[in-house]
Amino acid sequence: MILQKYLTEVSFKDGSSEFKTYRSYEKNFIIEETTRSVTLKLEHKEILDTSLEVSIKERYDVPVYFKYISDNETDTIEVYVDEGTLILKEDVIEVRYTALNEAISDLYSVDYENGVLYLATPPNIDLGIEYDAYNVLVKAKRAEQLEADNYKLTETDATILNYKANTSYDFVYGVTKEISDTYITPLINNIKVNYINTSEEESL
Repeated sequence: MILQKYLTEVSFKDGSSEFKTYRSYEKNFIIEETTRSVTLKLEHKEILDTSLEVSIKERYDVPVYFKYISDNETDTIEVYVDEGTLILKEDVIEVRYTALNEAISDLYSVDYENGVLYLATPPNIDLGIEYDAYNVLVKAKRAEQLEADNYKLTETDATILNYKANTSYDFVYGVTKEISDTYITPLINNIKVNYINTSEEESL
């Protein structure tokens, strides 16, 4: 048996909603007996009730009303007309709506913080996952970012404006803050480091 391929990674949200896409559907129901109301079963999941449109085919002068009923067991609509009006035998009720697209998906996402892999569709065979974890010990000075008014950068030069004679400057780098927790430097892009001081060594 060939493993179903998961080729496209999407940003992790909650392991479910990031995989969901919706599409429009149309379904016709042929009425078997003349009536004022009828309950119709819809076949798709997570129907957007605000998208529902119901009409009787070729009887556009007849106002049609409906009530959407949804729970874990069923998705149905109760269709009815005004008193004195009937839904006739062999009338065709047209129902249009937007619902979850349940086509097979190759999407997956990864909760990197907790180390959890999510798949949009169940695998057709059992999966085994291998990964490596590292604990790195380094000895080094901790770099401190200068305040913006203490240095000036151009494409070719870096100038320290408030130079202190008793301070060692190894290099100067610029930091651009893109979003609340993302920083970019010319040397390192989009990396997070957690550390614990252990005397002269720092555990990364």
